Amino acid sequence: MRHHYGFHHGETAQWRRILGNLQTFRIEQTSQREESTNATFGLPPENEEFKSGLERISPTMFTERAMQSLLSSMNAHVPSKRASLADLLDLQHPYYEAKDGTRYELDPKELRLIASTIDPWDIDRLKIPLLLVTDTSYEQGQWKVMGKLEVRVISKLIGREPDKPDEILVFYPHLKELRKLLPTTLLVMYMP
Repeated sequence: MRHHYGFHHGETAQWRRILGNLQTFRIEQTSQREESTNATFGLPPENEEFKSGLERISPTMFTERAMQSLLSSMNAHVPSKRASLADLLDLQHPYYEAKDGTRYELDPKELRLIASTIDPWDIDRLKIPLLLVTDTSYEQGQWKVMGKLEVRVISKLIGREPDKPDEILVFYPHLKELRKLLPTTLLVMYMP
């Protein structure tokens, strides 16, 4: 079994650069493919009518496939199914299984800390690990947590009122604090 330690400062910027490089690569590939196709068929570069529809679509498909593959590999640590906090508290060695089949141990101390932030009757409704979803609409990097119980937990841990009852935005200083408190029970999920 492996421990999941998560996310380091600068990874968001790094992934944005990677995604930007993919876009640049796509543009370069499209240009090279057009030149190659035209040279093969002896067409002048500006003659669009002889290109097949598939050749015009394939760069976009490549980008979508590459993006899906990139996101899939970035989210391989995300569980295929999340268990309830109550079920995990009952286990001697709590864990979750990721989409890639890897088993990650969860720290029982973290589970008890999370349980202390919610009402006892909600323990069987809260799913673990908690998920922070990237929000690329903000340049400096922010994440959001969604779900009423999840928001209540995060709000109490960082000492900040939520933006909405079922959503809270988390900025880097709070993310750093949360990663120290919950290194195994809080995951970052990357979304475009």
